[in-house]
Amino acid sequence: GGGGGVKEWSFCFDHLDVDEESYYGINVFVRYYLKVVIDRGTLTTPIVNVRDLVVQLPEEGAPLPEGSLNPPVKLEVGVQDCVHIEMWFAQSHHPVDGIVTGVIIFRLVRLNIVSMDVSLLRIESTQGTAIGPHQYMCTTVCVGSIQVMDGTPARDESVPVRWSLKGYNLTPSRQRARGKYYVRHVIKLTLTDEKGREYYKQSEIFLHRCVLSAHDDSWFHEEGVRRNWKDHDVRYKRPEVPS
Repeated sequence: GGGGGVKEWSFCFDHLDVDEESYYGINVFVRYYLKVVIDRGTLTTPIVNVRDLVVQLPEEGAPLPEGSLNPPVKLEVGVQDCVHIEMWFAQSHHPVDGIVTGVIIFRLVRLNIVSMDVSLLRIESTQGTAIGPHQYMCTTVCVGSIQVMDGTPARDESVPVRWSLKGYNLTPSRQRARGKYYVRHVIKLTLTDEKGREYYKQSEIFLHRCVLSAHDDSWFHEEGVRRNWKDHDVRYKRPEVPS
């Protein structure tokens, strides 16, 4: 029916089948939005309004695996008779806004090291793309990095590492979500010598969402979500088919 002024209608969706979080990646996008359509008759264009939603799914039960299911991570970077460095992390499973703690031990150093960095990489893999159903695509993005040391350390010197993940707006690791894609996270140790040569080692870690979070990142605000999807539409706009 018709009417003037401001009208309000309450609505509620019960028992929604939602098993994936919102995700804005390079090749994979999981989007939730609310669409309202007001039909004004057959001779008038309907009014359509779309609002994006951000969905988070905290894991139920124990927040993180314990004991042998959450082993420490050990990385070793070695060049025969030149350098041998060990890096230990206390655990392999972390909350998306947790703290990564560890220690770096220099067993043998005979190179002039200029810098040493620890990076967190996100590896996004997809199977089945617009090019073909059997195409496989893998993309790696550096989420963040910290410089642990600049200069050459002494033998048997140890450097503690404490890296807060809060503020990076990380998403949980996904293992073959719906059989189409997965998201892995890798921690990487990189050494650079005076000649610009790099020596690195990396190992996978697993991120979990234990509680709901509301960072200041643009993903958690309507205008930011709209901007992200606008950027997606520009980058992935389908070419027009010539007539």
